[in-house]
Amino acid sequence: MTTDADPAAASGAGPAARRDWGRYAGLVVPPALVFVAAVALWEAAIEVFEIQRFLLPRPSEIVSLFVEDFSRLINQGRNTLGVAGRGLVLGGAIGIGLAALSFRTRWMAEGLGIYAAVLKAVPVISLAPLTVVWFGIEAGSKIATVSIATAPILFTFTLVGLRRADPNAQELMRSYAAGRLRTFWSLHVPYALPFFFSGLKISVTIAMIVAIISEYFGGSFENLGGYIRNEANNVHTVEVWTAIVMACALGIGLYMIVAIIDRFVLRWHSSKRGG
Repeated sequence: MTTDADPAAASGAGPAARRDWGRYAGLVVPPALVFVAAVALWEAAIEVFEIQRFLLPRPSEIVSLFVEDFSRLINQGRNTLGVAGRGLVLGGAIGIGLAALSFRTRWMAEGLGIYAAVLKAVPVISLAPLTVVWFGIEAGSKIATVSIATAPILFTFTLVGLRRADPNAQELMRSYAAGRLRTFWSLHVPYALPFFFSGLKISVTIAMIVAIISEYFGGSFENLGGYIRNEANNVHTVEVWTAIVMACALGIGLYMIVAIIDRFVLRWHSSKRGG
């Protein structure tokens, strides 16, 4: 048996793999070094300028308490994540659904676009108390706030993507007597997916932020927003920072999950191919 193709494959795989690792290292290492340097400067500044603990705690204190309270923080984070996730699903269903209904009708798309712009301009801090009045102090008001914040983002990105379909490809579909539904799934959806994932990457982090802000305005302490409110009122600065760290970790984790799904689903797209 001969294996003539193996050396060529191996010789090509080595440089390609090294390029991939080099590209990933270039993305990860510089931000990591900046983060380490910032934390070191933070710790040194507290020591040099004798900053009071209640104003700005040491990073080492935050890490120590974070590890100690990890079980409670992860439970509170899971509750906040549940609110953010449900609000994002509802907002996504509304935003994507309206984009799919309106992208072929210019007046409808432009009209909805104006309302989407208005909603994106509304400060969440003013919206959260209103949803508590409308839907009560329980999780429903928080989910509603998240959905109101994320629906316009996903509507805008999805609408732009659906309208980007190649006119020549549309003419080709018509020449094959393809119906509107088949044209939508076979042509418009593939063009819209990159835009949808771009909007989703923004929306997952926005959903976490909005969920925490909504929880801050009322409800149980068994979530990150309620816990931050309670500890801030008692001037427990280190505890507040541990909740912030957990919120950041969850937000980054969500973003990375969406980015991985994006890369897997759109591996056929030119922007995802290695070169």
